[in-house]
Amino acid sequence: MSPATWRDGHVRTLLRSSIASLVSLAIELALVQLFDVLRVEPLLSYVIVLIVGTIMTFAGNKYWAFEASQTGRTVTEGSRALVVFGGSFVLNTALSSFGSYVLHLRPVLAFLGSQAVVWLGFNYPLNRWWVFREPQNLTPT
Repeated sequence: MSPATWRDGHVRTLLRSSIASLVSLAIELALVQLFDVLRVEPLLSYVIVLIVGTIMTFAGNKYWAFEASQTGRTVTEGSRALVVFGGSFVLNTALSSFGSYVLHLRPVLAFLGSQAVVWLGFNYPLNRWWVFREPQNLTPT
């Protein structure tokens, strides 16, 4: 594969994963705002929203962004995605809570800031190069 082909494929995947994540994020933000209006404790709100958002994002990434619907590795990808989810869950809950309780940011703003940091620095790189990596020399599970 030439460097230009690899780069173009990577940029396409990055854009598609970004779109899948942004759709999920819009729904998550609406839920965080709804829970804030309903006076749900921010920590509980973050936990519920992160679980829902993770399911939506996994489906968007697997079936569209990374075009991994026919890999035959759903169990492996799902297991790896759970590991990424665990790390993302801890990081997002901690950073969102820090923003809300220490920096006194509105829950939506705290959640949005943590999502941006964790997605760019943790979720996307792990999804790209570990969860949905190219099937070179891999056997289906």
